[in-house]
Amino acid sequence: MVATNKSFWAGVILSPLLIAVIWLAANKPKVELSQPQPAVATFDFIPTTDKVILPTASFEKLSLVDGTTSTVTFAELSDKPMVIHYWATWCGACVEEMPALAKFAEQNSDHIRFVIIASDHSGGREVKAYCDKNGIKNIDVYLDKKGTVLKEQGVKALPTTVFAGADQTEAGRVVGAIDWSGQSGTIIQGYLTKGA
Repeated sequence: MVATNKSFWAGVILSPLLIAVIWLAANKPKVELSQPQPAVATFDFIPTTDKVILPTASFEKLSLVDGTTSTVTFAELSDKPMVIHYWATWCGACVEEMPALAKFAEQNSDHIRFVIIASDHSGGREVKAYCDKNGIKNIDVYLDKKGTVLKEQGVKALPTTVFAGADQTEAGRVVGAIDWSGQSGTIIQGYLTKGA
């Protein structure tokens, strides 16, 4: 009789629990998976809060036609707002981004000066070879052979894009690659051409 009593009480205790589990399984709310939404922007713009003047160090303009170079400064290039892009041929994200940036620069160079500066120790040979291989020829490419301009600009990672006014003051920067052909490029284009 004791065994039957234990079975009876086990049934009394477990029956409601079993009924609750069955009810929960049958009435489980259906979760609809939504498609991921595209980000509003795929870059983080870091505004410059203090008045930062562009570096005074000179760097070299590389001729994509014959590989020759000539010395320039930011002061000589400051006739309109600037997009200053630091990159290198050894930087994977940089070389992946460059064709879209080159196309963006070609399409928007009427009101904006694009200063595309390569960190390069080959005298421009590797940069010219990269540009030739990828059909990049209608933009101005510059060299920072010793890293002087990168240091003065405070660039700590590649790629980095700096936005500056014609008055040679930095407005802000983006550290990392930008999708120049996508929504990010559209946002940047709208911002840069707003006052043009």
